[in-house]
Amino acid sequence: MQPIFAVISRGRPDHQPALDWLNREGLPSFLFLHADDPTRHSYEANWNDRVDDIIFHNGKNGPAARNAVFDYFGDGVHVVTIDDDIRGLLKLKGKKLQPFDRGAFERLTKSAEANMSINGAKVWGIYPVANAFYMKNRIRFGTCFASGGVLGTITARTLRFDEELWFKADYDFVLRAAKRYGGIVRYDGVTMNEAKTKHGGCVEQREQYRAKNEEAVKTLLARWPKNVKRNPRREGEVLVR
Repeated sequence: MQPIFAVISRGRPDHQPALDWLNREGLPSFLFLHADDPTRHSYEANWNDRVDDIIFHNGKNGPAARNAVFDYFGDGVHVVTIDDDIRGLLKLKGKKLQPFDRGAFERLTKSAEANMSINGAKVWGIYPVANAFYMKNRIRFGTCFASGGVLGTITARTLRFDEELWFKADYDFVLRAAKRYGGIVRYDGVTMNEAKTKHGGCVEQREQYRAKNEEAVKTLLARWPKNVKRNPRREGEVLVR
């Protein structure tokens, strides 16, 4: 099936690395914005003719925005949700990371779809940290973490983001998927090329809701005691095992 690429954005009408990337790849792109975004008219002026559609949602946070994407396209659709600050993908070659060639992202989505079908999975992702030292050129199936920055899902009503988790909802989502379907597919030799941003998106929300991050950590530890532990080297972060 043809994947649908949905970019979730907020407060960045003039800075859209993810949409620029999809445009370069010639891939169909849909932009999801909150209906109350004060910059919505700037988004429309800048992007109306460069995306397939701009869709407005009323979700209260990032997880709700992702559920809005699922609701919009319905069940049984291969949707790839992308954060607006992702400017492309990197692949492991030898001991270094190098940018994907044009067309490689679309080939990756087709490979992911085939591997999900083989394993009975509904979710695929990529290595969550751009660190070649820890990466391997392998396709993994099982219980592991894949960042919500670039995440593929075969949509289903039984697979949703927890909207009460303002942060770290992607951890909970992939663990739900792994529990229900036996695992997720992860490409351990592929990671994100993330742009540095200082405004818009979740950057502003993180300053306002710092305490919610700790709430999310405690929820994950209680909900997934066998799979989640605190990261001893990074305060406020967790590890999936």
